[in-house]
Amino acid sequence: MIKDLVDDIILVSEEQIALAIVSLLERTKLLVEGAGAVPLAALQHAKIEGLRGKTACLLSGGNIDVKTISQVVERGLVAGGRYLKLNIELDDTPGALAGLASDIAATRANIFLISHDRRSSALAIGKTDVSLELETRGYDHIQEIVTHLEMRGYRLAMR
Repeated sequence: MIKDLVDDIILVSEEQIALAIVSLLERTKLLVEGAGAVPLAALQHAKIEGLRGKTACLLSGGNIDVKTISQVVERGLVAGGRYLKLNIELDDTPGALAGLASDIAATRANIFLISHDRRSSALAIGKTDVSLELETRGYDHIQEIVTHLEMRGYRLAMR
């Protein structure tokens, strides 16, 4: 039956679906489940060739629980360059963490979560590991943040 009725099958990734869900939430305040966002994901990522003129996209299904929404939104933000996770090794001295926060503030990024660990056996004495999650404005902003922090002498590991 499918062979007779379906012209083409188009694949989209989970990240593309997550981006479509986030886009719908932000721009239209519509909540759809993953399968319901597939048509928009295909359109947003130019998966359908030969489209011209006005195009309609069927969005369906709101069968998505709160925990899944949270995971999908986070994944969509990461895929869209709106969320950055970094690890930075700092000298364990008074003011080092405040200096890092100030340097991040200078990039206009928002610190969403910060974890400071000086007990890891993988660290040299006098060093501390800082894990950061930052809210960003996109991939260009991420590059600005990384460049700024590297120019300030920080050694970064993106996760």
